[in-house]
Amino acid sequence: MNFEELDRYILSKQGATFDYPFDKKVRVYRIANKMFALTNEHEPLLRVNLKCDPIYALELRSIYEGVSAGYHMNKKHWNTVMLEETDVDEKIIKELINHSYELVSKSLKKSSEPTQYELEIKGEYADIFKAIREILLSYPQMKELKNAKQTSYSDEYGVVIMMRNRGDVFVVAFGKGSKLQEQYPMLQGTGKIVRHLYFKNVDEVDEKLLREMIEESFILGMEAFEMKEMKKFI
Repeated sequence: MNFEELDRYILSKQGATFDYPFDKKVRVYRIANKMFALTNEHEPLLRVNLKCDPIYALELRSIYEGVSAGYHMNKKHWNTVMLEETDVDEKIIKELINHSYELVSKSLKKSSEPTQYELEIKGEYADIFKAIREILLSYPQMKELKNAKQTSYSDEYGVVIMMRNRGDVFVVAFGKGSKLQEQYPMLQGTGKIVRHLYFKNVDEVDEKLLREMIEESFILGMEAFEMKEMKKFI
């Protein structure tokens, strides 16, 4: 995504405006005078700062190399997303812009929207969601995080699985997917880290296979952590 595409997409949001409050380079996008995006079109590699749910922000940083803590921003509530030479594809970038816009819009309206968990537990694919959730929560180390855009499951070493209804299918995303794909070729996707399984019917949920993949994810997360710790002493 280049600057013109970014600018066009952001300004397509209802009520979105921009100004240059800091200098002549940093363009700040607002709704009702509240910031929801910042970018500098003159940087060698284009990036954008976007507001984000704090838990979701951490998950994104663990999944994508192109997402980091907000540059010169409150790092709890803002991410910096690389738009060029990045592993974050355009669809995800647009979703994150939407998320930032919605967070600020919501704060203006002072209204609450259901989390993705609340949508899934009653939604079209509720039986699939409940079946996989039961498997995940059978592991005592698993923590469930009910975020605005997806429900995720993590252990102490990072994100294991994220789940959400995409509309046409129910998506189960593996945080260690790229490393799992050689052993489990049914995983789909070509990004640097995440891989997916897609479901339309609860009968497609293979508990034995899912448990194998979850447990392998635990091992991969632990190995990555231990390797990182070992490097400190080299």
